[in-house]
Amino acid sequence: MASAASVAITMAGMRARVLAATIAALALAACRATPPPAPDDAAVAETHALGRFTEAELAASFAAHASILEGFDAPDAAGGAWRFGDRALYGIRLDDDSGEWANERARVWLVLAEVVSDTAPYGHPIVVDGGEEGLRAVLAPKMSALTFTLPSGEKIERSSDSIVLAVTVFDETGAEIGRSLVAAPATFLGEGFHGTCSRARTWGLPLQENDSEAAHALITVITSFVGFLETFHQSPSLESLRTTIAASTLAKPSIFSAIFGLRLSIDPMITSPIDESRPLPARRDGDGALKFTTTLTLNGTPALALDLVVVEPAPPLRVVGGVIGFEASHPSLPQRKFAARLLAARRGPPKKTAAAPESD
Repeated sequence: MASAASVAITMAGMRARVLAATIAALALAACRATPPPAPDDAAVAETHALGRFTEAELAASFAAHASILEGFDAPDAAGGAWRFGDRALYGIRLDDDSGEWANERARVWLVLAEVVSDTAPYGHPIVVDGGEEGLRAVLAPKMSALTFTLPSGEKIERSSDSIVLAVTVFDETGAEIGRSLVAAPATFLGEGFHGTCSRARTWGLPLQENDSEAAHALITVITSFVGFLETFHQSPSLESLRTTIAASTLAKPSIFSAIFGLRLSIDPMITSPIDESRPLPARRDGDGALKFTTTLTLNGTPALALDLVVVEPAPPLRVVGGVIGFEASHPSLPQRKFAARLLAARRGPPKKTAAAPESD
């Protein structure tokens, strides 16, 4: 594998308490294909040793999803406007074999995200009218504009239109746990990761610091990742889920460094973007699914290496930025692990156009 190279890019304008103000060291390396594991006990044991689940385990855990949402609509290659009712369903499983949880080794959640508003330009509030369900709110998007500084000194500002998602959480039986509204960055989710990951396979290595094309493309990865994280970070209905997963899988910084506060940094390292060969539920023939890794650090200590599986974010997959799976495990305790799979995604109905008045 070729040695990794990096282009340093700094970023400002985000809420510091959520994400660090600097995202740097975006590295790319050579691509390679990975054959599927053999379906035998040895392969399963190896999968577990790496802090991963088998697809059969996950499918069994998420069986109740059929009562919430089933099937995948064909991606709308032309894109088109966001629609009320665009929706996607994730299944998430967390395991902890460390012995710290009494009689609670595995946890399963099902998470549905559904569009419930029109898009609104950056900086404008959004009015949501839930009709009979009574979900009515005026949301002010919390995502601020992002400013990037390239090694050349060039500054690039990015902002996003907003869309409101209703995020509903269910337990492993399909029973609803909670529901909330979140203003999501529509532009960032619509750009997704897949385009840049695909282009990265054609770039020469090492990258040069004055490679403006690569730098601009990598900024898209950052904004897409920020959009994906912020969508789920802002949702109150996911607070318990987030806290539980973080407590189990994040490596904690030293007590001494924590005295001075916690600093979260994210390095979206497109480290060896590889062809995804596993039969994830959302896979389609010819979808060109790719997997890459992003690393989270707390106070300079690697806390989590997160693998994402991505495809083009064509509707209805745009709701989740084209992320059809993600997974991670504790850096030193692989028995603490979680995984998510996109289980269903449906397009909302086209907006009705007003009928033209009849002529006399």
